[in-house]
Amino acid sequence: MIALPRRDEHKRLTRLLLGDDFEEVHRWKDEPWRRLGVKHRIERHGLLSAFEVALKTYLETGDIEYAKKSALASIIHDIQDGFSTMVKMFIGCFRDNSYKKRKRKKRHR
Repeated sequence: MIALPRRDEHKRLTRLLLGDDFEEVHRWKDEPWRRLGVKHRIERHGLLSAFEVALKTYLETGDIEYAKKSALASIIHDIQDGFSTMVKMFIGCFRDNSYKKRKRKKRHR
C-alpha cells in the first residue's frame, strides 16, 4: 500500500514555499480520504480543484493575493502526493527483488 504525505508534511512545505501552512486547503483536499483511501485523489485533486480552491478562498476572504496563494498550495499538494507515490512505487520495484539478475539454467547439448 502506498502511504501519501501526512497533512503536517503538506503544511510544512507550503509554509516553506508560500509563507502559510494553508491548513484549510489541505484539509479540504484530503477530506474524501475517509471514504476512498488512497483513491481519494479522484476527487479534489488536479488543476480544476486549484481554481475551485482559489474561488472559494476569494469568496470567503475577498483577498485575491491570498486566493492565488491558496491555488498554489493546492497545486503543491498534488505535486507532493504524486511525487510521493512515484518514489514509493520505484522503491517497491526493488523490494520484490525483480531487479536481481536471474541465473540462467545451463542447457545441455
